[in-house]
Amino acid sequence: MPGHFREFILLFLAAAFMTACSSQPTITDVSSDVDAKGPSVYRGTASTPAEVKFFRLHTTQPSVNGKLDLTYPDLKPTVDKANKINSQIQTLVSSWKCQLTVQDDYKDAMFNVSSKLDDINKKYFSFHSSVEQSCGGAHPDFETNGYVYSLLSGKLIDVSAELNDTISQDGKNINSYETRQQQIAKLLLPHMPEANRHNQCFDGMDEGQMIEQLASFEFDFSLKGNSILVFVNPPFAMNACGFDAAIPYASIKGLIRPGSILHYILK
Repeated sequence: MPGHFREFILLFLAAAFMTACSSQPTITDVSSDVDAKGPSVYRGTASTPAEVKFFRLHTTQPSVNGKLDLTYPDLKPTVDKANKINSQIQTLVSSWKCQLTVQDDYKDAMFNVSSKLDDINKKYFSFHSSVEQSCGGAHPDFETNGYVYSLLSGKLIDVSAELNDTISQDGKNINSYETRQQQIAKLLLPHMPEANRHNQCFDGMDEGQMIEQLASFEFDFSLKGNSILVFVNPPFAMNACGFDAAIPYASIKGLIRPGSILHYILK
């Protein structure tokens, strides 16, 4: 994708936001401020810088008297499928806003997104976005979401959909989302920060109770190297209990459905 066309796309994204915003949006290159030089093995050399830039979009959302502060990645034109992937990221960014309409006198609405690179290599590009939003509810909401794009097809890979709900247990196949959550929780437990074991979420619990508690939280996923990154998203009241961990493919491959693309790109 030629450089001038890439600049046009970024300006088009800003223009799209202007249709819903009363003030002029600003887009700033913040690549030097975030981890944009991640563990790249793109084109086969570990020393090759990641072919990624990061931009910060700052604007307003008048319908909720709110502010949007969004950081997102943009693949350089030299990356395979860059145009297709960047287009999907721009669609994603346009969805980062308060979805609920609140009273006009609500002055504290905000939607902040901070994105960081997880990995880029010959097979995939991945990043995660930490979201903090206050859109008129009783309290702000926090969550971390992962995004993985195939550099072979340019398509988004839904890691959660690639994990199998059918678990083999005691010689029987059990089809259960809750059972899958528990299996992931067992893999997460050794990676839980020590401080978490003594906070409001897990203090005084034995290992079995910790697994049950972890399994009740929401998980989201990204990829890094040959591991699946798991982001633990507890409810607001337990926000301090969130963490992330990299589970090696060798440990989690039994939870990946047969024929999944993850078997190919993580080996």
